[in-house]
Amino acid sequence: CQVYGTKGAAPQRVVLGHAVDVSITLRAACPGASRFEGADVLLVVDRSGSMARGGKIDTAKAVAVRLARAFAGAPHRVGLVTFAGDARLDVPLAANSDVATPLHDVPAEGVTDLAAALALAHTTLGAERRPNAVPLAVVISDGRSDTAAKADALAADGILVASVIVGDDASRYDLESIAAAKDLVFDAGAPGAAAAIHRRLLTTIFGTVAGDWTI
Repeated sequence: CQVYGTKGAAPQRVVLGHAVDVSITLRAACPGASRFEGADVLLVVDRSGSMARGGKIDTAKAVAVRLARAFAGAPHRVGLVTFAGDARLDVPLAANSDVATPLHDVPAEGVTDLAAALALAHTTLGAERRPNAVPLAVVISDGRSDTAAKADALAADGILVASVIVGDDASRYDLESIAAAKDLVFDAGAPGAAAAIHRRLLTTIFGTVAGDWTI
């Protein structure tokens, strides 16, 4: 295999004292190797009323924006679904999606229909599926849903679900139950959460086979 790399930072202009995301991408070219080329990552963000408590909505937005930046550009695509009593596709899957702008003014209000969010994620990832990309729904929520939610239909279609748990009062069991595996359950409040989630998802996407890695 031949390995080469690039690096970048976002945003390009930074106010003194503010944070900046630095990414380093390593690309491996292995002749004849069979592997996934990337992922279709659909961020599924809870905007219901329960997220207004304890700054949970701000935490969820921050994690979503950082993950979108980490997966920005080919070979990945990123999209955004937000949900409360309804679920809506705010940003279609694309290689350079702007998730920060539509999330900025989203209020936390209303009841929670996680089942509707999973159904929309299933429909979106199914309709937009690429043969060499891993379909992945990343649910960012406190899990306090007013509807029973299961991810069986997504699993049956080969769509992976990861859960990012937000808040000390989260319904961990419900979020753990929809995740495709135990190691796809994350805590949004952990130090460096977004970077750790990104690294683990890359491992899930590419496994132990040579792939394109961004840290």
